[in-house]
Amino acid sequence: MYLRRDAEEIKEKLSSLTTTLLDEGSSAKELVKAGHDMFDLLAPLTGLEDRSIDPSINVYTILESGMAISPRNAGRCAREARRTAMFLRGIEKAIKDLRVKFPGRKINILYAGCGPFALLALPLMSRLAPGSVSFALLEIHRRSLDSAEKIIKGLGFGGFIREYVQCDAATYSYSGEEPLHMVITETMQESLQKETHTAITLNLAPQLCKGGILIPERITVDVCLADRTKERPIYKQGSEILKNDTSDMGRLRLGRLIDFTAKSAVSLSANIMTDESGRNHFPPVEVNIPANADTALDKLMLITNVGVYRGFALEDYDSTITNPVYLDNLGRPQNGSIISFKYMLGRKPGFERKIGRF
Repeated sequence: MYLRRDAEEIKEKLSSLTTTLLDEGSSAKELVKAGHDMFDLLAPLTGLEDRSIDPSINVYTILESGMAISPRNAGRCAREARRTAMFLRGIEKAIKDLRVKFPGRKINILYAGCGPFALLALPLMSRLAPGSVSFALLEIHRRSLDSAEKIIKGLGFGGFIREYVQCDAATYSYSGEEPLHMVITETMQESLQKETHTAITLNLAPQLCKGGILIPERITVDVCLADRTKERPIYKQGSEILKNDTSDMGRLRLGRLIDFTAKSAVSLSANIMTDESGRNHFPPVEVNIPANADTALDKLMLITNVGVYRGFALEDYDSTITNPVYLDNLGRPQNGSIISFKYMLGRKPGFERKIGRF
């Protein structure tokens, strides 16, 4: 625990940074500073500073549903300020909407993959009324869960927490007596590859009560042809975040590979297929290269968009989880050809692709 004067000072700084992140009028420069300041505020409380040599913070875990990143890397996500801001804004709006849907009820939230800072919950605790919201924090890494608990209790926010659970969120079963109003999980990389987000969503989304909200509420992955020389990847870790204009890049959209929501998660789960090697996957999706496609568009590229909630979103280049993915292994398919994609589940989730049909 912290000395009372230290805790109050930390809470004051946390509240100020949260205000900046939630303010839609904050400039890109202000957001970047707030993200770095948030990391600098929370990391020393848990031994996650960049200079730390504690080996436990570098441990990552390969689960049956994908990779769980290390406590250190999870903590560093705080520096991606636009990412944090969009999620916090969306979650705050969702909580307000749930209060209207469920008047007089404590809003019951499950936060899967909370990391060492519980970054998508802790800042909001400085603005929420005691007794209005109850969080259950799920985390596979004991080191991260203990860090989150230390910060929350040390700052006097323990009353917002229903329980801390070390588990694989992809297999967790909610057994609480109260309805589950919201599920939050941000356990993804671009194009839903490598990490456990898809499996966690497939497991937790069906456990929401009627009228409950999944955060993020929608993730889409599209495939397009692009001219790499026209792409302007302006997002870099720690750089000033600017809005990227893709209108003049000349991309040719070929099709949508996945549209992931609480509703579609139920449908996809019911239609999982198994290939000859025993691996599970979603039904294949085929796209066509038009016969007259511009040959200057020489790269196949996956575009990820994350709709957090009601207009709060991350588009391509907004963050590392929405950076485009180039499919260099396929080269430039010939005009008129078919390209097939299937999203694989399991230890290495992500899209397999081939020219022609599976």
